[in-house]
Amino acid sequence: MIKLSIIEQFQKLPVPASPRREGEVFSALALADWPEHRVAKDTRGNACILLAGRSDTANPAVQLKHLEVSHQMRCNIIPLNEEKTSPANSSFSIIRCTTGDIHLQQHFLLLAETVVRIIGKNPTPAQITSGILTLASLFESSNKQPQRGVQGVWAELFIIERSKNPEILVGAWHPDPTNLFDFTMNRERLEVKSTTSRRREHSFALDQLHPPNGVKLVVASLRTQRVAFGVSTAHLLERISRRLRAPALQLKLQSVFHEVVGKELETTLETQFDYEQARDSLIFLDSTYIPKLPNEMPPGVSNVRFNSDLTECPVLSDQEAQRLGSLYAASVAYKEAKDGCNVHCRLSPDAPSERQIFRKRNSN
Repeated sequence: MIKLSIIEQFQKLPVPASPRREGEVFSALALADWPEHRVAKDTRGNACILLAGRSDTANPAVQLKHLEVSHQMRCNIIPLNEEKTSPANSSFSIIRCTTGDIHLQQHFLLLAETVVRIIGKNPTPAQITSGILTLASLFESSNKQPQRGVQGVWAELFIIERSKNPEILVGAWHPDPTNLFDFTMNRERLEVKSTTSRRREHSFALDQLHPPNGVKLVVASLRTQRVAFGVSTAHLLERISRRLRAPALQLKLQSVFHEVVGKELETTLETQFDYEQARDSLIFLDSTYIPKLPNEMPPGVSNVRFNSDLTECPVLSDQEAQRLGSLYAASVAYKEAKDGCNVHCRLSPDAPSERQIFRKRNSN
């Protein structure tokens, strides 16, 4: 029997009628790996998670933008037709997503699945409380100012999703806007730059291209455009989450994402970019060869930024990237292109000088 994802389970659920009986009414299915907990749909079509187990009665109800939590509530569960069972009445803690936006509903379910994985079967009141507070704290981030633009967030998630080892990249990803680099691990740095222009020109802070002594910096450069039928940020998040084995890493992924998008959560989740263009244009470069200003600035000058054209820069091959360190080796694409070359080595057809440099380097 094929095991449905939590999103697929929710999509099967009908909106239940509202019979006159005590307690709320839900259509619901037991979660595949945690059958005591349920994914549910209420009479307004909202996505809900019903957590079994007795929660701490001292816990107050939670009411945030897009999220409500109530404890020890009497629930009338209407089974699906194929289950051929009578309605069940029981008490649950109800976690409810209070928006009809499909992207946000699916995002909520993905987050809730991670929380359920953490609290596990037969959770104690303390575990239920901890899981709910974790989920609530993520949704509270939607009141903060965003730390990245939508395109920048999508490009960083694209790099993680395409990588050979997303667990390493998620562990190295950070939300801190004061950090110069998108991914940091030991003495390795990875910075992601994206553009909508045909020219491979990116903006850099002066300090970004002059990392500390002994620190290696690789820059990932790609082109992409917003399109009506591309790959959404929400879809990238789901793909990455499915490849992460540890619940702690799934939680880290979501925590960083919520921190960087802040109040732009809804817009960021639904925005779609051209995945094929990003894939075909993605290259990795050693920052040593990127055109840059000298590090010595006059006294009193700070926060220097400039644009650099990377068209003539030599491109790293898979083998070169892997020799540089673990972070870069993890960044190599895990899928292969039709021509047998890993996707990140392929150069866009509108950059012949880059293609010539790449071939020259790999023929030596």
